[in-house]
Amino acid sequence: MGLNSELGVAGLERKHQAFSIAPEELIILTSALSEFDPRLRDEALDWCSHYHRFISPIRLQILAKNYSEFISKPFSNFSATLNSIADIRTKWVVLTPASPLKFRPSGKSILRGFETLSMIHFRLRSFLGVGARADVLAFILNETRGDFAASDLVEIGYSKSNLAKILHDLAATGILSESMVRNQLRYSFVRRDQLIKLLGGIPRKMVHWHRVLAVLLPIRACLQNVEDTPVGVRVIDMRNLLNKLTSQLMQLKLTPPPLQKDFEAYWNNVTKWILDFSESLATGE
Repeated sequence: MGLNSELGVAGLERKHQAFSIAPEELIILTSALSEFDPRLRDEALDWCSHYHRFISPIRLQILAKNYSEFISKPFSNFSATLNSIADIRTKWVVLTPASPLKFRPSGKSILRGFETLSMIHFRLRSFLGVGARADVLAFILNETRGDFAASDLVEIGYSKSNLAKILHDLAATGILSESMVRNQLRYSFVRRDQLIKLLGGIPRKMVHWHRVLAVLLPIRACLQNVEDTPVGVRVIDMRNLLNKLTSQLMQLKLTPPPLQKDFEAYWNNVTKWILDFSESLATGE
């Protein structure tokens, strides 16, 4: 999980300088994988214990509840531990009853400078505060569509009414244009280049990490559930899931292998496809 190193978590080599790093999604993913890498979990806890002021508890709660069926216990362990060790009292959501882990902070973590392009989420939060306004700007900086409405941004974890207010305020500054299209207010980014210049640049790869979680966590759960089942059951369950995730996969421009009559061959191809995607995220490619 070299993504954590980009924040300043002690451990792995930095490989994601070209990526935007979204802290809440990274915390959820790190907690989900903690059973396989407890050392990384502990170093991430060490980082969070010092720099949690840059994390949005509200957004973390919304995302954690959205993915609770996949992360409930490990996330609750992580959250309960953080609440018990943070230098200032925190109230991170705990999804299921959990006691703090036996943990001693290493003190090795640092906070990466906000001038680093990968820290764009933190730079925006230092300007605008830890909340929806900073996250809305991070989202629309990564949008390639010509225009959008408040409903298009609900996926980042805030209410439509709150998002509509923020978009209207941004339009008042001239950063966005606002127009009524078939009884819906729609917005276009008209001063993107000026905003990027003000921010000192953005990373080459602005990533919607919540969309990555929406694919990775269900696929990981499916793999765990079918691990000891016959190949026919594995193929059917995975194929049903991939069909269910069609829109999310399209958003990430991911195309699963086509179904084959030879189930063993298909299963080998689909697991390789999953591993290749996971490795590309881990290695910063």
